[in-house]
Amino acid sequence: MRVETNERRGERIDAIDQRLISFITKLGWVPVPVPNLGVGIAEWLLAVAPEGLVLSGGNDLCVVGGDAPERDATEVGILEWASSRHLPVLGICRGMQLIALMNGAKLERRANHAGVEHDIYGTLSGRVPSHHVWCIQSLPKTFEVLANSEDGSVEAITSPDHRTLGIMWHPERMKKVRPVDVEWIARTLGGCDPR
Repeated sequence: MRVETNERRGERIDAIDQRLISFITKLGWVPVPVPNLGVGIAEWLLAVAPEGLVLSGGNDLCVVGGDAPERDATEVGILEWASSRHLPVLGICRGMQLIALMNGAKLERRANHAGVEHDIYGTLSGRVPSHHVWCIQSLPKTFEVLANSEDGSVEAITSPDHRTLGIMWHPERMKKVRPVDVEWIARTLGGCDPR
């Protein structure tokens, strides 16, 4: 979950966009928000036993100036835990950036990707909402590209076994959820059936 600070109360808060919860339910999955526990996340995941994981957007990664180290530690733990159990993972925006970094890619700052809609091309195509300033500079090892933007930035990736999927746009922030996003995410990560 995103980390926010309430200065008035002196609190750091785990938060999630309600639209993301709604989008996850459209996939037929049962969302259970994961707290930013850092190093204790493996024990929490073992107790909850999720069948798949979603890494949401929000907060820059600390390696590019972000200020939520507890989130970075939690999500690194989530990816390691999911990998060791061969669980499906969907990374949205920041989630895709972390997946890429953990698999050998580098990030670079790019203009014209924050607060805009732009077209993507490739196996996946269409107009999508973009809310990031950090793009993937190089393709992660063993991953394949599913979509690029007009300027060549990588917009969607998947692992060879299709158990990990990363997208740079926010399907939950569309005025109306695109059925194509629901269909191909559910199809690609089909091993995640929480029913």
